Amino acid sequence: MRINICLVSNDQGANDTVRQNRIGLIPKNQREHHRMRDIGAEFSINTYNPNTAGRSLAQYLMEEPRDQVIVILLDTSLGAYADDIASACFIAEVEFSTYPETNYKNYFASVLSLLLKRLAIFIPFISDGANAQAMLLPFRNFKAQDLCDLRETCRKESLSLEFNNKVVSLVENLKNRRRRHRKANYPDLHYVDDDEKLFHYGPERHSSIETGAPHTFVCILTGNFRFGKRIPTDLHYNVTKEFKQHCQIEGKFTGCHDDIHIVASKTHLNIFSNDLIA
Repeated sequence: MRINICLVSNDQGANDTVRQNRIGLIPKNQREHHRMRDIGAEFSINTYNPNTAGRSLAQYLMEEPRDQVIVILLDTSLGAYADDIASACFIAEVEFSTYPETNYKNYFASVLSLLLKRLAIFIPFISDGANAQAMLLPFRNFKAQDLCDLRETCRKESLSLEFNNKVVSLVENLKNRRRRHRKANYPDLHYVDDDEKLFHYGPERHSSIETGAPHTFVCILTGNFRFGKRIPTDLHYNVTKEFKQHCQIEGKFTGCHDDIHIVASKTHLNIFSNDLIA
């Protein structure tokens, strides 16, 4: 499993430290930990400087097709810079203003040690089928505070001591939303949001995420990754509502680049994890 760790910063000293040391920044005991060996971890460490990159962060992160996990070390001085792609990546916040440049190497070692401890638990967790179905729900169209909290926790708290426990709790809350259709004779469990929409993941593979215009690199990245883990691009959620003895859905829905879809009455919608409506 190739794990791409990317520093996103315009701090020249931090970028130079990463380029000069690469995987040497990762403490050996973490690189060779049995949990990393269990997932077949292979590491790549690189940098992205918004001032000099010449293309968007989303485009840059999609350039290596071998990546199975994307980790971003996000410089806090950039503020909301990566918010549009944060849900696609495993984010760890870093800051350099309080550290002398001569200590950057030790600082990176400390951060990466903590990060890999969290990641070694997180990756197997999101790889579990039942957990994945909850964690891949589309943010724009599945209305639930627990899903919003999960996104915020993964964006802001990945280095905290309680990170993994908090993720497990939020995912269990989402899984508790599963139920069967109340009236129809459907055996499948659906995730039910606050608007009483029913979401059922897969198993059809009759379509895949779209990549051409008007879709952006953000659409593509968020369609390929969730919280850092590569996800299937040919599986989606069937979305509907209960209507008498059957299913029917209509209304206004938001797509993967915030495009609005006005849907006339139909049995169901196909919605991908990045909110692509097919």
